[in-house]
Amino acid sequence: MPRLPNWFPLLLVTGLVSWSAIGGEPTTPVDRPVGYHHPRPFNLPFLIRPESWYSSREQGMLMLCPAHAHGSRAEAAAELIRLVALHRSPAPATIWVCRVDQLNVLHEFAAMVDRICINPFASNSTRGEPMADPPWAGTAHPLLRQFQDIRRAAPDRQLVACIETEGQESRFGKRHPTMDEMQWMVLATIGSSFQGIAWRGDVASLPYSDRLASFTGNLLRYANEVSRAEPVDWAAVVPPKLAVPEPTQQPPDAGGQGAPGQVPCSALLAKSQLFVVLLHPQVMVPDPGKTEVHLPLSATAVQECRVAICPPPGVSVASVVQLDGSSLVPQSEGDRVVVSCRFAGGGTLLVYELGDQR
Repeated sequence: MPRLPNWFPLLLVTGLVSWSAIGGEPTTPVDRPVGYHHPRPFNLPFLIRPESWYSSREQGMLMLCPAHAHGSRAEAAAELIRLVALHRSPAPATIWVCRVDQLNVLHEFAAMVDRICINPFASNSTRGEPMADPPWAGTAHPLLRQFQDIRRAAPDRQLVACIETEGQESRFGKRHPTMDEMQWMVLATIGSSFQGIAWRGDVASLPYSDRLASFTGNLLRYANEVSRAEPVDWAAVVPPKLAVPEPTQQPPDAGGQGAPGQVPCSALLAKSQLFVVLLHPQVMVPDPGKTEVHLPLSATAVQECRVAICPPPGVSVASVVQLDGSSLVPQSEGDRVVVSCRFAGGGTLLVYELGDQR
C-alpha cells in the first residue's frame, strides 16, 4: 500500500470541517487543505482596545503563539483546525502570533482564521528590495517594509497591531515611547492596511494619556471607513519647489530613509473617501542593522509638504481635512489635485471627500 503524504490527515480533518453539516458550519467555509476563501469576512470598524480584550474567548481568541506553544507546527495546525470547527461566536476566529518566526507562522496559519494579532514592531524587515505596490511603495524604511511583509504574508485577513505602551526593550531600550513615537506607530498601522490596535500596558498611566486619547479619538471618527479601505497608488509627496511627479511613479527611495526629509506617504481608498497617511521622517528610525530607535533631536519640528493625488476619470475631490479638523485647500494642477499641509509630532492623516463628476 503506498504511503500517504504528511498533509493527508490535515486534508481529511479539513474536509470534515468544510462539509460536515452536523452542529452548524465554521465561521467561514474552507475550500482548500487549510484556509478560508472569503476576504475579510467580518466588517468590523477599526478598533483600538487593550490587549486583554482581543485575547478573550468572547472576542474569538482561539490560539496564542502557534509557533511554539502547541507542539510542532503540524500539531498546532491540527489543533487550530479543530478549534475553528468548534467556533460558533459571532466574533472573528482569532490567533495571536508572537515574535517567533512571524512571517513563516503567518504563511502557515493566517489563512485558517479571520483575525491575527501581532506585534509588527518586534523586528525589522530583512528584505533588500523595495515593493512597487502600495502601501508605502518604494520605501526603504525597515519598519514599514516589515509591515509590508506581514500584510503580504496574511492577505485579506484582519490584522491587529500590538503596541507596547511601556516600550519594547529591543526597540526603545529602557525608556518609554514618546507621544510622537506613539502617533507614528498608530498611523503606520493604519497606513499599512491594518484593521486595529491592541495596547499592551496601561495607557492611562502615560504622562501624555490625555493627548493620546484626543489623537486616537480623532482617528476613530473614521473607524468604519478606515477598516474597509484598500491601498491605492493615487498619492505621492511632492518636495517643495519641484515639479509634481506622476503619483504612480514615485522618485527613488520615496518615503524611505534613502531620501532625507522625504515624508513617507500611504493612500487608502474607501467608498467615498481617500485617506492619506503622512509620517514624520525623523521619528522611529532605527540605526542600520539594529532595532533600537533613539530620540531624534528635531522630532517635533514642523513638517511642510505638498501631497498630489491623481484620482481616476470621473472622480472629483469635494474637500480635504486634516486629522485635527483643519481644512486644506485643494488645487487642480492638470489631472492632479494638490494640497499643502503642515504637521508636527509623529504624522498626520488627510481625509479627502470624493465626489462623482459624471
